Amino acid sequence: MTTQTTILPNLFTFDETKSEEAERFLEEVGTLVFQSALMRYLAAHTDEESSVFEVYVEEHVAQPSFMDDLCLEYPEFENFLKEEMMAFASDVHSLQN
Repeated sequence: MTTQTTILPNLFTFDETKSEEAERFLEEVGTLVFQSALMRYLAAHTDEESSVFEVYVEEHVAQPSFMDDLCLEYPEFENFLKEEMMAFASDVHSLQN
């Protein structure tokens, strides 16, 4: 999953003097992509399965390896996340052209 997360930063060009602003922007974009994947994952599963997933997220979200671990534990979520990243990248490319 780590290599996939390079998609978002490579879509944009930032002024080097505004690295904090760029980091905040990328965090916000990443959060939106994550939320989109999350909504798709939860919609595709039962309430019980969704609850188990949500507990996993709550218990592990603070770990530095959270995204990698989450994608290993829930490969279907990883697929949704990749699809959402690619869709976002496609939207950005279409706006830039």
